Amino acid sequence: MRPISDVCPSDLISMSISIYYSFRHAKDLANSGDLHAAQKAWSDAFEGKPYEDWCWYTPTQQDGVWTYSGATKVPNSPKKAWGAIQLAAQLLSKMRVTHIGTEWSVSVDDHELPWREDQRRFDPN
Repeated sequence: MRPISDVCPSDLISMSISIYYSFRHAKDLANSGDLHAAQKAWSDAFEGKPYEDWCWYTPTQQDGVWTYSGATKVPNSPKKAWGAIQLAAQLLSKMRVTHIGTEWSVSVDDHELPWREDQRRFDPN
């Protein structure tokens, strides 16, 4: 394995980038249609042909609280990846605002996207 200092920018472009998301909620949102709505909005934004489909893992429940999580790869092109990350942040922000009282985590690889309470959105900048 080469040291990170030996990795050239063209190597970085070919690396896969993913956005990871998880949240906890008292309601079973899998049956409400909200998770499917996020999947559909993602697909629609890419005219039905996203780089990778929006992915929700099977929800789990413990002590009356549901945990939802997923991950989606974004395009390797820096310009397309940035647009996809912004779109994902927008979709997840809408879900967080809709489902008050949830605990959220949204990150791009190892970089957490902060929640801007004053703007009511995840900030990918």
